[in-house]
Amino acid sequence: MTDKTIRIPKKLLAKWLKALRSGEYKQAKGRLYRPEICGFCCLGVLQHVASGGSVEAYGDDGGYMKLPSRGWLKENGIQFLSVPGSICGDPFLPTIGRRASSANDSGMKFKCLADAIEACAEGY
Repeated sequence: MTDKTIRIPKKLLAKWLKALRSGEYKQAKGRLYRPEICGFCCLGVLQHVASGGSVEAYGDDGGYMKLPSRGWLKENGIQFLSVPGSICGDPFLPTIGRRASSANDSGMKFKCLADAIEACAEGY
């Protein structure tokens, strides 16, 4: 298996990594965005920078979704892979041996997540 599990436009990758490392985003768990605390998960930060300031619509449960939809990923030219390389909505991060949402929700800081994302991202 390749160690590249994220395929994303180069400019968007740079924006995402910069945002994660900036210290400007409050980290949250369990959802892309938590409006009650103005917090984001690492994948919510991606949606926020890709859309210029919004996060994808509510899920079926009435709350913000946990993962980006495949449609949103496709519209933005993003492909996430899981082990063993199948397309998914939550990328596996080989350097830490976890999916991005799991690492985020377990408390891994955005700066560390940015390093793990950068190591497995292929910009095009």
